[in-house]
Amino acid sequence: MKTVRFFYVRHGQTIFNLTAKAQGWSDSPLTPLGIQQAEETGEKLKDIHFDRCYCSDFTRARETCEIIARYHDCPIIPDKGLREFNFGLKEGEPYTHAYIDGVRVRWSKLDYTDIYGENPEIFDKRIRKTLDSFVEEAADGDQVLLVGHRGYSTEILELLFKIDITRYEEMCRQRDVEPIPNGSVMIFENTDGVYSLKQIPGLEDVPASQLQK
Repeated sequence: MKTVRFFYVRHGQTIFNLTAKAQGWSDSPLTPLGIQQAEETGEKLKDIHFDRCYCSDFTRARETCEIIARYHDCPIIPDKGLREFNFGLKEGEPYTHAYIDGVRVRWSKLDYTDIYGENPEIFDKRIRKTLDSFVEEAADGDQVLLVGHRGYSTEILELLFKIDITRYEEMCRQRDVEPIPNGSVMIFENTDGVYSLKQIPGLEDVPASQLQK
C-alpha cells in the first residue's frame, strides 16, 4: 500500500485579484496583503514535514511557496503542470461571469482553444497527469506541498472529488467566506491510485460528503 498526502495552497492575493482581471497564464505579483496571507499560511503549516514542494511556475505561486518553504528544508520545484487554466487572448481582461443559455458558468468551463487557450478536457487531462506524476515520484507516507491557483483548486474539487461547486459556493456565501480563499489549504490523499479529500478550502470543518454530487 502506498499513501501520499497533499497540501494544496492557493497563492496569496495579487494585483489582478484586486482589479478583477482574468489571470490564467498571465503573471501578476503578490500584493502586500498577498504576502501577509502567504506568511499566515506558512505559520499554520510550519510544523508539518514536507518531503517535496512543488509550485506553479508563475510568480504569484512561486513567491507564495518561497514564503511557506522558509520553515521547511525542502527544495522548491516549479512545475508547468500546476499552471492555471489558459484563457488565451482573454488573458488580462476584466473578469465577468460568462453565461450559456442564461446560466452562469465558470470561465474554466468554456473553450478557448480557438484563441490559443485551453478547454475543460485539456485542463482536466493536465491536472490528472500532473498529480499522478507527483504520486509516482513520491514514496509511501510522503507529504507534499503544492502551491497553485484558484481555478485549478476548483477543478480538483469537481474532477477528483465530485464536489458540487454550486453548493460549495452557496455555503461559502452563507458563511461570508470567499470560495477558495487566497492562502487557503486543501488537503487530499492518494492511496494506491485512489484520491480522497480530507479538507475543503474555506470550509475546513465541512465533510466532503456534505458537498458531493
